[in-house]
Amino acid sequence: MKSSSDVLPKDRPIILYWLPSSAEEAERSPLMTAESLRVAATRCVDLEIALPERAAKIPLLRDAGKAPIALLVDRDGKVIRRSVSSAQAVERMLTDELTARDDKMYHQMSEATRQTKLGNAPAAIDLYKQIWTDRCLFPLAGTAAQHALKDLGVIVKEIPAPPPVDPNLQKTDTTKT
Repeated sequence: MKSSSDVLPKDRPIILYWLPSSAEEAERSPLMTAESLRVAATRCVDLEIALPERAAKIPLLRDAGKAPIALLVDRDGKVIRRSVSSAQAVERMLTDELTARDDKMYHQMSEATRQTKLGNAPAAIDLYKQIWTDRCLFPLAGTAAQHALKDLGVIVKEIPAPPPVDPNLQKTDTTKT
């Protein structure tokens, strides 16, 4: 049976798995305060630190190679980039992937606009939906894709976030004496 900590999260378009060789390495690493990782987090990039004992339980991470190493994984669980675990190399890897995603989105948006002008709604819709799926990587383009889809007769809605837990709620005692 797998514990929840042995399952890779897949709700983000990009997840950075960092496998340091020890907890001490993780604590003293410049990655813990790297501005590029903070900015990436605002674009829905998750950072998961997997210490050797946890990584050994997860097939994708167990097979990643000898720590220290960093992996970029897409939401399908596919490794899209890997790097040695130096802070500079990891930051460069992440920056390169985000730049590639931005370039791809720009080309998809341009092509979707072109397909719309040509009257090829199915092709345009497919491209706009791809942008919409990864909208947290590029919120402005996601909003533009949502509006373009609406113009093409396809309604996509943002799923509202669940309300925060009320801190005033008290745990009730279900046992009566």
